[in-house]
Amino acid sequence: MQQPLAHVNGSLDEGRIRETLAAATPFPRQNAPALLHGDYWPGNILWQAGRLAAVIDWEDAELGDPLADLAISRLIFYGFYGREAMQAFTRQYLAKTAIDPRSLPYWIYTPPCAWCAWPGQI
Repeated sequence: MQQPLAHVNGSLDEGRIRETLAAATPFPRQNAPALLHGDYWPGNILWQAGRLAAVIDWEDAELGDPLADLAISRLIFYGFYGREAMQAFTRQYLAKTAIDPRSLPYWIYTPPCAWCAWPGQI
C-alpha cells in the first residue's frame, strides 16, 4: 500500500477505510485471472424471452481477479437498487462461480477509494 496521505478526509471515514485496506494487504491472489467486464449491471444486460441474450458495453474489459468485477457490480447494485439487491446479487454470483471470496473486502473498498483519490477523473 502507498504511503498514507498527510490529510485524511474524516467526512468519508477515510481513516477507517485506509486501516481496513492496510490490514488486508498484501493479500495473496486467490483466484486465477479472468476476463472482467468492468461495468456489469442490469443496464448492460439484454434479455430475450426471459433468457440472457447478450452482455453489452465492454469498453472497461480487462483481465484480473473476478472479485474486482463482483465488487464494482456490488457498488452499482447498492446505488441503484439498495442493500438487499446487492446482497442477493452477491449470494447468487458466489453460488454460481468457483471463486474464492476471502479477499472480497479488499476489492469492496478499492473502487470507492479510487473515486475519492481522483475525483472528477473516474
